[in-house]
Amino acid sequence: QNMREYDDSTYTHSLNVALICNILAGWLKLPKEDVELATACGLFHDIGKMLIPYSIIAKPGRLSEEEFATVKKHPALGYELLQSQDVDVHVKNAALMHHERSDGSGYPAKLKGNQIDPYARMVAIADVYDAMTAARCYRGPLCPFCVIEMFETEASRNTMFPFCFLSWKTW
Repeated sequence: QNMREYDDSTYTHSLNVALICNILAGWLKLPKEDVELATACGLFHDIGKMLIPYSIIAKPGRLSEEEFATVKKHPALGYELLQSQDVDVHVKNAALMHHERSDGSGYPAKLKGNQIDPYARMVAIADVYDAMTAARCYRGPLCPFCVIEMFETEASRNTMFPFCFLSWKTW
């Protein structure tokens, strides 16, 4: 079974994240191979959701604590799934680390700063941007410019997305 057959909204989200990663990598003037790698990282970041019960993935509304704990397993499940595949280590790391945060508040391993794969940091930004600008059953989409403003505020507090990721030399 493929992602589109399993859950069309996760499939669409993964395409959006891949496109945003492609744009970010292009803005960074990365070599073509790195742009393609960033795009692949975005495309496969949520592959682990295919191993989460569909009733949870497609639930219309907020998740219970137990359901959210189950969803939080998808990064490790995705990493395990990709381990047997011939894909770049950054793609595997992006699947595992895209919910990590620079201040250590993320999951699954509470990694900090440069412990997080640089491609996973890019995917994290694209992932949150797409999630926040997409409509949810419990809220409408947020304004894209407001989301960027929120990112800038978070960056100044060094919690979620320090924009130092935009300097390829720090990778």
